[in-house]
Amino acid sequence: MTQWFIERLVSSRFFSSSGALLFALKDHVPMRTRIPKVVATVTAALLIPAVAIFPVSASASSKSKPTSSFAGYSSTLTGVNSFDATIGVPSFTCTKSSDAAAVVMQVGADSFLVILHCVKHHHELVPTFEVVLTTSEEQTDPPFSMGGGDTVTLSIQCSESESTLVIDDQTTGSTATLSPSDPTTCEDPRIGVSSFGGTARKLAPLPGFGAIDFSNVTVNGAPFLDSLINPGYQETNAYWGKNEITTGSWTDDGQAFTTTQGK
Repeated sequence: MTQWFIERLVSSRFFSSSGALLFALKDHVPMRTRIPKVVATVTAALLIPAVAIFPVSASASSKSKPTSSFAGYSSTLTGVNSFDATIGVPSFTCTKSSDAAAVVMQVGADSFLVILHCVKHHHELVPTFEVVLTTSEEQTDPPFSMGGGDTVTLSIQCSESESTLVIDDQTTGSTATLSPSDPTTCEDPRIGVSSFGGTARKLAPLPGFGAIDFSNVTVNGAPFLDSLINPGYQETNAYWGKNEITTGSWTDDGQAFTTTQGK
């Protein structure tokens, strides 16, 4: 399912012919970070490589090569009717225009990406947020007002005949919904933080986000940790080059955890 997810992103309209995710500044810089009088041209756009979630191991003990590009929790649970979570949107800093990371929440073919990336405007790098909602047949990057420090809720309602994705920024009041009537698979929930990159050895550097808090994480109304007890699952850290993200232990009765940026 992960490979399907990557291929859907790569083949989508958000990618240029070179396989890079193209953000035109005029159209895609969110409201609270939009830069006035920006001309939407290819030369004024930010190119971000495709999302890459490479095969993971149970830990990030090996430092010789990328162990994982994903930090978080995943489960092989089937029969997922609802998947809900709250994220604390981090403020972040930029060192390079290629800096990028994304909060990922996914069930089967349905997913959210909350992307943190760095837009170069004149001589400055501007921290920018982007939201992408994806189902088996449709993908959208709606206008969305989001900023560091906001509280955002994510919800996926899933059935064999249709699914509904809703993202709600409780700080700004901005919302977006995607609800096509497409057959889907309601299995394999995962949540965490992913890097961007075209290959396992060419992952984008991370922006300086420090930590990202996940709370109220539930599957079918029960703590996410409950879904990890019987099915196979993984708790994964991410490590590549000078980048590292550590997944914290579950708190709040299995409904909350934090991913923390390392060196």
